[in-house]
Amino acid sequence: MRFPIVSWYARNVTASMGCDMKRHIAIIQTHSSNNEELYQLTLSNHAQYAGNHSYDMLQFNVPWAKAKWEFIQDTKDVLKNYDHILMVGSDVIFTNMRKPLEHFVDQKYGMVISLSDDGGSPINADMLLLNNNEKGFLVLDEIYSRRVELRNHPWIGQQAIWEFLQTEIGKTCIKTLPCREMQSAPIKSIQNSAWQEGDFALHFVGGDHYDKVTRAKHFLTTGKVMWR
Repeated sequence: MRFPIVSWYARNVTASMGCDMKRHIAIIQTHSSNNEELYQLTLSNHAQYAGNHSYDMLQFNVPWAKAKWEFIQDTKDVLKNYDHILMVGSDVIFTNMRKPLEHFVDQKYGMVISLSDDGGSPINADMLLLNNNEKGFLVLDEIYSRRVELRNHPWIGQQAIWEFLQTEIGKTCIKTLPCREMQSAPIKSIQNSAWQEGDFALHFVGGDHYDKVTRAKHFLTTGKVMWR
């Protein structure tokens, strides 16, 4: 098992990955050594949100070169033990602690992901929900099948999801939501996804690690966005 349960943060964590009882929801925070400071900064926020809703909280921390594709297989193993899992990056802060992940669940799909309008990819995979159903595993298998073709792409998994979404079967497996519904940005010029009070999460898109750390510290300390 490569995803340790952070049991001292999440309430009612009674199951391990080796037991037969399937849990309801897990939050998996992904990070690697190049964003360790940001990970340490946002961990308590992620853990508080998980604890508020009695979700399990797991962590995935391996070098990016290894994680690019292997995390897909590990994610499949974890999903077998849960009804739903939320993948969240270390540059995301939950800002609406009351909204449960059940709000985003749609069992007609295997994955729920948000659109993006920050000038990069049309979608953003730093916050995505996977359902434990046939379509959820189909999406993961499709992503993994692109590991050779997209091996040099900077955002390999995200690109694989986007390309699958362009197919007829992909449209039946992946649900897209407006950006602000899942993750807002600290960028005033992006009117459709600029963070507003009450939004579910704040995602520090763009910028380098130092920039994200600075902005995350400012928000966690003051509750105010340092805008770009």
